[in-house]
Amino acid sequence: MKRLPVLSVAVLALASFGACIGESRHDPRELTLALRADVTGFFPNPSFSDESFTIYLNQCLFEGLVGIGPNHEPVPAVAEGWEQPDDTTWLFRVRRGLKFNDGTNVTPADVVASLNASRERGWFNAGNVNVIESVRVVGPSTVEVKTKEPYPALLYKLPYTFILPERVMGMKPVPSVGTGPYVLESWEPKREIRFTSNPHGRSPGPGFPRVRILVVPEAEARVTMVVTGKADMADDVPSADVPRLRNVASLEVISRPSGRVVFLAPRVDRKPFDDIRVREALDKAIDREELIRRALPDMALPASQIVSPAVVGFDPSITPPKRDREAARRLLREAGYPNGFDVTLDGPSNRYVNDVEVLHEVARQLALVGLRVAVNPVEKGAFYRLIESGKSSFYLFGWACELGEASEALDELMHSPTKAMLGASNFQGIADRDLDTLIEAGDRTVTPDDRAEVYRKALARIAQKRLVLPLETQIETYVLSRRIRWEPPLNLALDVKAISPASAAKRESP
Repeated sequence: MKRLPVLSVAVLALASFGACIGESRHDPRELTLALRADVTGFFPNPSFSDESFTIYLNQCLFEGLVGIGPNHEPVPAVAEGWEQPDDTTWLFRVRRGLKFNDGTNVTPADVVASLNASRERGWFNAGNVNVIESVRVVGPSTVEVKTKEPYPALLYKLPYTFILPERVMGMKPVPSVGTGPYVLESWEPKREIRFTSNPHGRSPGPGFPRVRILVVPEAEARVTMVVTGKADMADDVPSADVPRLRNVASLEVISRPSGRVVFLAPRVDRKPFDDIRVREALDKAIDREELIRRALPDMALPASQIVSPAVVGFDPSITPPKRDREAARRLLREAGYPNGFDVTLDGPSNRYVNDVEVLHEVARQLALVGLRVAVNPVEKGAFYRLIESGKSSFYLFGWACELGEASEALDELMHSPTKAMLGASNFQGIADRDLDTLIEAGDRTVTPDDRAEVYRKALARIAQKRLVLPLETQIETYVLSRRIRWEPPLNLALDVKAISPASAAKRESP
């Protein structure tokens, strides 16, 4: 609480000097972002992980055949267009004249090699393209993709299969050569990332020719950098600072639900969580409203399922369970734990909004029904390695369906792990054949309304079995200098390449 008066002094000082003193504090051709955490790596570096923030920044360097539009719709990227001659065949037209950031031309053979690398090497997004049966060049600029069965959701899976040159596939390490608007100039882990515009990129290029991303873990320091003109944007702004910042004319505050749902993930194949009574007891022990009030004031909404209300497949009939700690204690007694049990709750220390506070509040609430919870917050890179190793039995996790379909969470998190890479992020030991059948049926269903209905059934089964315990939907908050312009997507993903100088936006206005 001591930091609030310090920040308010900085904000009031900025307002008193005409709300513009920070505009010339750094190179106007450089976009500077003060962000809470670093990426885990750059594709295809082994440290690269399937983590939203890491993916967002990698999309500055790489593209898939298909991109993501502002309303979560598929848009042309490496492919300038596509058609579907039958239910299992897609033809993608590769852009003529498109170049990688090293100046070499993109060919259909590069597309084939990249898709096959994802499928065969288990590269990032392998789970989302497991349905592909074959990929081949069928013309000077055309690639044919055949799926094993009708799969209308394919376009929504391709944005994350990055296209690289075929010739680099055998290199060790594989270099970060893509077709995105930027090139990675330097990366000092946990300190700074620098991008420069891709000299061979498509027109129009990015809004800023240079981007500097500073890793600043302290919220006060991030916000102060924007207030004083040393940065153009800061993320994870504390809710208590928002009223002051909204009163500063040179700043803009963007704050709304992001679509990321944070939940508790127990290993359902291990004691004590293999007993549904234990999982139900934990669910009833937690008061979501109280958790938000104590750990996330004005920064979250109670969650009832692993997808947010904006996602296709969300089931409005599923509601957050009401707190009933007497019932929780009874269920624990029935499961053979009258005195509770000891458990470690793992989680990231720098990934979700107030993640450490959430971990401790969950532990406090579970202690009220007899559990003895040891909280283990770790840096996000180490956290992902921990859960991927299978060594965590109980952890805090979050997921956002970036393309707006429940299949993204269901395929990745809830399906039993398969050789075809479904269930690639199922680190909980979930193996429910009825649930698998629903997920697979949803992915094959052509009509969007029918697909949503199947996904609702899958989400209802997850809630019934208490396979995960949803806690909250995050509210993301950014503060921006008005020298920049950013129209954030629906999910508030930090799309760096979509940020431009405000002056350029004014010149483009009619």
